[in-house]
Amino acid sequence: MANKKIVLPVFVLIALLQLYLPAKMILDREDILHKGKEYKFKTQPIDPNDPFRGKFIALY
Repeated sequence: MANKKIVLPVFVLIALLQLYLPAKMILDREDILHKGKEYKFKTQPIDPNDPFRGKFIALY
């Protein structure tokens, strides 16, 4: 009987933890987008359609 009383709170705790962790990861990324510093680079395409190397850019 004592085992049944423990199962439900443990289940609820694990379910809340599974919802909390992805939500925290998403909110951390959103925080970076809102408060982060923006960097701008001048780019130039090297070979935009090379079938062997893919699409590359050069940062200057």
